[in-house]
Amino acid sequence: MKKNITVALPVVLVVLAAAILPVLRGGTPTLSEAESISVLAGGAEAVISDPGDIRAMTAVFSKIPSTDMPSCPFGAVDIQVRTKSGDVHVFPATDGCYIFKINNKYILASGEEWEQVSEVLEKYGISIEEQTARTKIGEDKN
Repeated sequence: MKKNITVALPVVLVVLAAAILPVLRGGTPTLSEAESISVLAGGAEAVISDPGDIRAMTAVFSKIPSTDMPSCPFGAVDIQVRTKSGDVHVFPATDGCYIFKINNKYILASGEEWEQVSEVLEKYGISIEEQTARTKIGEDKN
């Protein structure tokens, strides 16, 4: 009996870790499985399918979320990450803060990470900075 418990315990721990880790990371589908990214912003739409661009963006979105709840405006830019296990919507802050909202969790990005995402979006004709300017003058209050 003792031998069965010794063998079963590591298996149980691995199964528990596999079940708990997604919850700790925000409960979202695994962004490393991203197949494509669609972006909606100010009436413009873009589809990002280049694997390098997808990896650059999802590397930032896969950070451990913060427990802070910022008062930044979100919603003017909707980045939809399509994965094998479901879609994830990512909303960048449009007030100049380097924050992404994912399923009511918040990713605090560095200036470098923010620029990484901004540069990819700009390759496809989407500008977070333009949406930030619209938010500041009241054109978009999302």
